Amino acid sequence: MADLAYLIATEHDELREAANVAVRSLRRFGQFSGDIVVFTDRLFVLPADVEQIVLAPHELERSALKCRAGSKLDLESYQRVLYLDADILVRAPLDGILARCRDRLVCTDDMGLTTRMDFFSRCFSAAELASLGDLPGVNAGFFCAPGTQLREWLQIWERVIAEHAHKSGAGIDQPPFNFCLRNDLIPFELVPDQMWFPCYHPNSPDLAGRTTRAYARTKARGPLAHYVGLRVRPDQLTRMHAEYAWQLLTRPLRVLQAA
Repeated sequence: MADLAYLIATEHDELREAANVAVRSLRRFGQFSGDIVVFTDRLFVLPADVEQIVLAPHELERSALKCRAGSKLDLESYQRVLYLDADILVRAPLDGILARCRDRLVCTDDMGLTTRMDFFSRCFSAAELASLGDLPGVNAGFFCAPGTQLREWLQIWERVIAEHAHKSGAGIDQPPFNFCLRNDLIPFELVPDQMWFPCYHPNSPDLAGRTTRAYARTKARGPLAHYVGLRVRPDQLTRMHAEYAWQLLTRPLRVLQAA
């Protein structure tokens, strides 16, 4: 059975541009040979072997978009299904992560932040955070799962999103994602240190001079580089993404694997 990867690039031209580079990095450096689908709100330039699915305006509401988009795919016909945000570049082969994807969802942590922090905690009760709050926060921008089981897990995630929609606080789909995983609604394996946030690099073009303490929490040797993260919004993506994407595509890892 083949593998599948899907991304979502809507609303911002910067994210569509980022998705174009993301799928190229997935092929070239991730050595991903499966099918790739990009969900978008309008067609744009992508490699010829990437399928685009245009979503209707009523399908673009963000909170459960990853769940609804994934559910449109013939998931059961694929051995493994990979999701990545459009602002992620793949920097190294993903075989090791995909090999873990047997009977559970495989994901990674988020800069060493913990579950009790804002972008993970909104759906948990105080009692839950007392026991779970020191566990690593899980980043919802990347995961892979067996195709035969992912549909059920996406439905669980979407249901939890709806159940907690009335709660105020930070985050969109990531707090419900963490709630599902930490409450054993979805079986998962967290593989740490897989994602680097270059916006936290002290020499970042948008955050020049940022302290090395903040950068120390990121994973500059991880196979994934996540550009927006918690600070840089889509309208600021282009300059940062262009610089690091160019370094990746011309001098992979030797430049980006900074101390």
